[in-house]
Amino acid sequence: MALFDRSDKDRPQASPPERTPEPREEAPRKAQAPEPEQPRYPSSGAPRKQDSALIGPGLHVDGEVRGEEDLILDGRVKGALHLGRHQLLIGEAGKAEADVKARKVVVFGELIGNIEADECIELGHTARVTGNLRAPKLRIDEGAQLNGRVQMKGGAGRSDAPSKGSGKPDHGAAAPKAGPAKQHGASA
Repeated sequence: MALFDRSDKDRPQASPPERTPEPREEAPRKAQAPEPEQPRYPSSGAPRKQDSALIGPGLHVDGEVRGEEDLILDGRVKGALHLGRHQLLIGEAGKAEADVKARKVVVFGELIGNIEADECIELGHTARVTGNLRAPKLRIDEGAQLNGRVQMKGGAGRSDAPSKGSGKPDHGAAAPKAGPAKQHGASA
């Protein structure tokens, strides 16, 4: 037996050196601007179109607004809004003191004035409208406030003019009964 003869298995093993991860080269990050807060248009099915004109919350318009494109109103307008065959959407923050004429009008904010729409008027649950409405179709969500008259003007298959007939009552429709009127449902 040799005193100086050692086998390799008795020799302490050196642990392999720890590897430090090589720094990865990351692509330089672009400074991202914070996303602007999008106006809220609750569940009316009225999506914000990218090609719509916008009167933002910081804008106030005094006078007549005429246009040949859809308009989203989140600011304030005092005067008149005439959009021809296009749509007006008044957001929750929008306020208008104006008479409105458009193809379709959707209101979530406040409107003081009359609305005339060729297609329909929709009052969302946060709408506050003071004025008369005239359109072939009307939808009022629960919670909407309306102070004015509604006229359902003739649309497809309807006419505002009385029908030409014999002058006798239509027996297919029930005549209203005399007596106190009952109020049904929530008031708009």
